[in-house]
Amino acid sequence: MGRKAHEPTDTNKQLVKALSAYGAKHTDICARIGVNQDTLRKYYREELDLGAVEANAKVAETLYQLASGKAMERGATWSDVSRAAMFWAKTRMGWQERHDVYHQGQVDVVHAIERQLVRPKD
Repeated sequence: MGRKAHEPTDTNKQLVKALSAYGAKHTDICARIGVNQDTLRKYYREELDLGAVEANAKVAETLYQLASGKAMERGATWSDVSRAAMFWAKTRMGWQERHDVYHQGQVDVVHAIERQLVRPKD
């Protein structure tokens, strides 16, 4: 006699989506809801995919609001929000800082270091 088939619940769907949004590893999500990776992918594919996408969209929205000045209207401080958004963009969205160093003659002279976020190439 085999194991009883897994029945996904609304609670588990919400949990999987949230954990995916927070960047939890699939193995950790499996341990939390008590299934193996094949079962996780079979029953929770949409939650796994949308959790991360929706979280990234929220951060992108925050970046936009910061850039347009709208977040500051709600009392956010530039320092706290921008550091959190920069961290998320680098670690979750693959963005990186780029430093341009210009050289002159035989002696390396740094004329300018431009600090900016660069989106990953597709």
